[in-house]
Amino acid sequence: MVKRQRSYICENQKSVKPGLHSPIVIGNIGGAGYYKGTHVLLDAISMLERNDFILKVFGKYDQAYIKVAMKGKEKLPIEFLGPYKYEDLPDILSQIDFMALPSICNDTAPQTIFESYSAKIPIIASDIGGFSDFIKNNVNGFLFKPADAAELADKICLFLDNPAKILNFSSNI
Repeated sequence: MVKRQRSYICENQKSVKPGLHSPIVIGNIGGAGYYKGTHVLLDAISMLERNDFILKVFGKYDQAYIKVAMKGKEKLPIEFLGPYKYEDLPDILSQIDFMALPSICNDTAPQTIFESYSAKIPIIASDIGGFSDFIKNNVNGFLFKPADAAELADKICLFLDNPAKILNFSSNI
């Protein structure tokens, strides 16, 4: 028998954030690791050459992996905020303007999509697995070629250069 998993946030989300943060907050939830594509996201962030944003990474991670992935990127606006409980998701999601989910492995229905969309947070994600079943490119988020840090950086800039697009995409969720 398969136990049904539920999303705390999908069942309990009650508010929609009124506007954007200053600076813009890029979020990443669900843990950091190789298959989650964290190194791709960090490489993309290092290509941006700007400081009008902050990346907040929520979830458990392997310190050795992050140490290697962060080499030469220590001065970038990146915070690793560690593990969280499902009850913390409403507060976490209220801190995020858009989500970056650079997975490099197939996942048919990533939970992070449902959690993000329950809070009306647009997503930039790898065009792999089930992401494209939920993300309508250039409508409620962006898709990019898996493991392509340069393309991810370009998609991030589309939001940073035009923050109104974040709000527009949010209204399409």
